[in-house]
Amino acid sequence: MKVFDDTTIKSGVSALSLMEKAGQEMYTAITRIYRAELNSDHSIIIVAGCGNNGGDGFVVARHLLQNGHDVKVVLLEGKKYSLELETNVEHFLKTAIKCNSYIQTNCFFFGKDIPKFAKSFCRISNTDFTKLFDNCSLIIDAILGTSSIGAPREAAAEAINCISSLENSVKVVSLDIPSGINSDTGEVYKPSIKAHSTLTVQLIKLGMLQSPARESCGSIEVIDIGIDTSSGSEFSLLTSNSLPFLPKRALNAHKGSFGRVIVIGGSAKFPGAPILSARASLGIGAGLVFVASGGDLRGLPDEIMPVFPEQKKGFSSELIEQVVPVLEENPVLVLGPGLGQEYGAVEFLKLFLRQVISSGTRAVIDADALNIIAKEKIIVSGDNFVFTPHPGEASRLLGISSEEVEKDRYKSAKSLSEKLGGVVILKGASSIIYSKKNGFVNSTGNPYMATPGSGDVLAGAIASLMAQGLDNLEAAKLGVFIHGIAGDKAFKKNLGPIIASDIIEFLPQSIYEFTKK
Repeated sequence: MKVFDDTTIKSGVSALSLMEKAGQEMYTAITRIYRAELNSDHSIIIVAGCGNNGGDGFVVARHLLQNGHDVKVVLLEGKKYSLELETNVEHFLKTAIKCNSYIQTNCFFFGKDIPKFAKSFCRISNTDFTKLFDNCSLIIDAILGTSSIGAPREAAAEAINCISSLENSVKVVSLDIPSGINSDTGEVYKPSIKAHSTLTVQLIKLGMLQSPARESCGSIEVIDIGIDTSSGSEFSLLTSNSLPFLPKRALNAHKGSFGRVIVIGGSAKFPGAPILSARASLGIGAGLVFVASGGDLRGLPDEIMPVFPEQKKGFSSELIEQVVPVLEENPVLVLGPGLGQEYGAVEFLKLFLRQVISSGTRAVIDADALNIIAKEKIIVSGDNFVFTPHPGEASRLLGISSEEVEKDRYKSAKSLSEKLGGVVILKGASSIIYSKKNGFVNSTGNPYMATPGSGDVLAGAIASLMAQGLDNLEAAKLGVFIHGIAGDKAFKKNLGPIIASDIIEFLPQSIYEFTKK
């Protein structure tokens, strides 16, 4: 956003003009969303920091004042005040005079040394600052913006602590981002604001989509102020308008027209995982689906075919001869669901991966296949693969803790891509897809999808889309998005906890929305 901001300013649009537009559009959004709060007999309190975020706050304050609202503004002490902030403080004071507003009862300064441009403000103590909120219907957080990194300090920290103590009784609107979050990573510092809604300028910031910051943002609304973003950004938000469609099915199509998927996994401990992947592949449209399992296949649906002619108890290197021939049929593989990490599974995977790599077969590599690759330091990279680690698997692949993975999920996804190549999906809330310096963030799904087998369903769905003709990246993007839609539909039906099979139930109708008619 800083680059886009600078580009727009260099094109001839002043920073003050952009700030005016931002504040005006934020005011419009606030009057639409918080009509009841603005029409009450109570005050609206805007707390403004010393940077441009505070400047936005003063523009909003001016528009509120001009339209007859009881607004009080608190300017916080800072080491350096932006010129745009100073200008908008002057504009606000002139408006206050025109509106016959009493500056001493509407403009406050929280800190020690009042700057010259705000010398008419009334300095208040900690106690007086807290009392301001006694008769308040809405708080507008304009304290810290995207350039702030690290935990809030001094006056900002004191103000945020006070506002945080009121979050259950008064709604808080944050301008651009909630104060006290890292707009790049999603890290939440102490103290921080937990907003009812966030009005963010031009684009959603990366950190706002990742936990724990996502929970701090409340509802998110993008405020378009005409900043030039045409040069593109490294990450994009997945929406229904940015995804591919599957082609219309020909009237004379047959099952061979929609590809083959082979799921390789399963063990005595996890017999159901490959079956879930296979069901998902079939449910999202693959023509033929097979399972090569080292576990019990008594729950295998009739429509899915076993690769091994008789039931096997675990994987071993001897099974390679029975599996390698299927690679000649140009399938898409799912490697890893329920595979386990027993010696036989490890030896099988080592040998089989060599065959997969040499044959150029495309594969989704998931679950225990990822764990074995990490543990055995197997070199697997290339454009033929889609890797689908959750944070725990990602930590083993990268040699760092899960906490480090989650602290900056964007950095982790990029590191995985650099190490593995291909397409990487770092699973979790707002899953991140990354390939060749292009990233995508998912916008579908819900917390009830955190259930056993949900990842197996995703792996099978992506493989099915690959088998139906989408390239790996497009299949990953659409698969993640559809997986989330199906989860949302399942939750809407259950209105409570869901299981992996519930997600599979809604895959057919979810993918149909992305099939050309």
